Amino acid sequence: MINEIVGSTTSDDVEFNEIFGTPGRSLAGLMVIVVECDPGADFGRIDHRQMLPVAAAIGGNGFNLIGNIFVFT
Repeated sequence: MINEIVGSTTSDDVEFNEIFGTPGRSLAGLMVIVVECDPGADFGRIDHRQMLPVAAAIGGNGFNLIGNIFVFT
């Protein structure tokens, strides 16, 4: 289940997706897709795709955090 999404429309800042689920459940083979939602010519265009690594899994606390470099610094 998608638990939380934080995204930005401008500048470089914290952006992340937080997934909640059964601890230890594999996320291998899943992909995060970001779709443009601002009005205009690019509306609905896929901005970014990220395949989750084979080792990706829900953590022992029931969460998995996928974020940009600003989340982990």
